[in-house]
This record gives sequence, structure tokens and C-alpha cells, in this order.
Amino acid sequence: MVHAPEIPSEKRIFFDFDFKSCNAYDECKKLHNYCLTENLKHNINFSGRGYHCFIFRSERNLPNFQV
Repeated sequence: MVHAPEIPSEKRIFFDFDFKSCNAYDECKKLHNYCLTENLKHNINFSGRGYHCFIFRSERNLPNFQV
């Protein structure tokens, strides 16, 4: 992968757990436990039909992803 420092990278990664598509509570809890294990700063909110989870990235905790 080629790193392009002139292109800003995203500061957070968003996950949307919806009760219609999965067991939102269990899936969000798995991600929460992973974030705790890896010491990743994150935020979880109830969205009304599931949960929204944001993982905040820094240069030291997540790689730059190529889309």
C-alpha cells in the first residue's frame, strides 16, 4: 500500500448495528469488547433501532485503509 500524506485520512470509523439486520446488542458488544482489548477509543450510542459505534483512529492505532 502506498501512503499519500497529502490526502487526509478519516478520523473515525462508523458502524451501524440495526436490529433488523443482526442481533445488534450482541454484535455491538463484541465490537466494544474488541475496542477495550485493543485500547481503542470509541463511542456507542443507541440509535432508536440499534446502535451506532464510532472508533476514533490515530496514526498509531489503525492503518490507513485503501478503498
